[in-house]
Amino acid sequence: MPAKTVVCIKGVAQIHGRSDEMLTGFLTPNELIQFCSVPSFPPNMSHVQISSGLYTPPIANWQRPLDQTKISEIAQDIGSAEVDNASKDSLMANPVLVGRSDKLNQPDVSLGTSPHRINIGGTSEVVPGVFEVRFTSSDEHKPLWVLDGQHRIHGIGNSDLRVDEDGNPIPNNGTLLQNQPIPVVFIIEQNYTAKFLAKIFTQVTTKAEPMHAIHGDWMEYAFDMGDYDGVSAKYAMNAVADLTTIQEFDNVANPFFGQIVFNPKNTQIPEKMIDDQVSSKKFRIFLQKYYFDNLTNLHAEHHEDPVMCAEEHPGLTHEAWVEVQAGLTDETILEQIKTRRERYTRKFAKAFVRFYRAGKETDTTSNNGSKIFDTDNLLPKFSKQFFQAFLEYLATDYSLLDKTKQEWVEFLTGDERMFDQADWSLEDAGSTQSNLAYKPSEKAASVTFAKFFHSPEDFDGIDPVTYLFGPGMIEYQTANRAARWPRATYHPEEVVAAGGSPEIRLRDSGHKMLRFVSLDYSQATITSVEHDLSGEMEKLSQKTDKITFPDGNGVCNVQVTALCYSESSSRTTTYRVLY
Repeated sequence: MPAKTVVCIKGVAQIHGRSDEMLTGFLTPNELIQFCSVPSFPPNMSHVQISSGLYTPPIANWQRPLDQTKISEIAQDIGSAEVDNASKDSLMANPVLVGRSDKLNQPDVSLGTSPHRINIGGTSEVVPGVFEVRFTSSDEHKPLWVLDGQHRIHGIGNSDLRVDEDGNPIPNNGTLLQNQPIPVVFIIEQNYTAKFLAKIFTQVTTKAEPMHAIHGDWMEYAFDMGDYDGVSAKYAMNAVADLTTIQEFDNVANPFFGQIVFNPKNTQIPEKMIDDQVSSKKFRIFLQKYYFDNLTNLHAEHHEDPVMCAEEHPGLTHEAWVEVQAGLTDETILEQIKTRRERYTRKFAKAFVRFYRAGKETDTTSNNGSKIFDTDNLLPKFSKQFFQAFLEYLATDYSLLDKTKQEWVEFLTGDERMFDQADWSLEDAGSTQSNLAYKPSEKAASVTFAKFFHSPEDFDGIDPVTYLFGPGMIEYQTANRAARWPRATYHPEEVVAAGGSPEIRLRDSGHKMLRFVSLDYSQATITSVEHDLSGEMEKLSQKTDKITFPDGNGVCNVQVTALCYSESSSRTTTYRVLY
């Protein structure tokens, strides 16, 4: 049973009346390896295993895996000292941070402290501020956790985690500092719980060398840090965990089970769903921005935790909620909030999956080229815009969460929306779009999907893909000649950007200025305006610039090009302007 005693200096941090003790001493890297473990998740740990831990803050596997390359680099740097060449010497002065592990209940594993005593004149005297830290370990369990410095100690110690090119353990790194003392800070009092130590690790790591964004995000969730100070972020991450870990909804396999990335080290590539790779952080932000933030805003006036209000008490005022909670402890209230949040997000997750299934079932190209659902041909930006519009719609009415899959099928295939009659393979769009078409296509999809969910009657009897490709409406405006375009005294006219050669008669009004503008609520975007006032076609530098006509009567051709979705939707209309 290996044992060790370390003499340490004690320091106490006083924060809001609470005392946090720290002890500082010295151990060698090899001793640290002998008595310390690292509670890290293995590189191949599944996304489901990690996401399941979010229902209670992750304790057993919250540190990132060791980076073997980093360990080797540290070992090489430390071992590069040369005889008679002090400039090559290295000293690891950064302290390693260690805490009490969760294995102290195991046989032969112990950790304790006592005042340090010295003999003065035959009397044992306590040395003020100096303590002895004693610990023992077994073959399987260790009394201490490394919170910060795991790569340092394995890089300069005899790390049994290093392997040769054949995968065999290397028993001895041979670095010059492997048995030399390095500073160690112990935070080992009883009040340092496993959860609190994990939070310290999160704070230390996110402020120093950042964790992978995915790892850092779910660690911050576990300890109410970063974005998770807010209510809607917590709800969103809860929903992501539900979508990842729940195997079935309505006794049918959940298509998102295990397909959302929580372990950035896991090389298993999930299916392409909604995005190229659905990471827990990106998906959390997506759900938060387009659903939970909207829901919070809708119900903020009602409830201390406004999302809860939408679930069971849509008419509950804040004052009534406070009265209901009177007399309860903070711990009880927090447990209520957590329980309700989990119940709410599971309901949301079920609704999301029901709609996803309904869409996939009614999309006739879902397994043959669909840009929304086909994993081989998915167009991530387009797919996300579709589900963004769905989430915004879902947030408008809590009762929508109760729709069955069949009800969503009927919603999608009704006479106004005709989702099943649209060709979502978007063959005319191609797989990529030029810079010219990028923003117009984004706008066309956004406008089309907003109308699809909120005002499908605007499609006027055509399916949404046909509407997506246009033609759409634009506006031309005319005004009296002036140095600047007037704010109010101009005449607007909406027209269809459908090609052809229509006529604009400025002579009738006496106006001498003309400009063309895109409409926010139209799927069409003007991409260029050209005129031949100079005798040759000349392009306006800014599409919304005005064209000023000379005195007298004349005729001018103005070519206006507009895009809806992709280059293939481009239409140029040549207006014959009579001025």
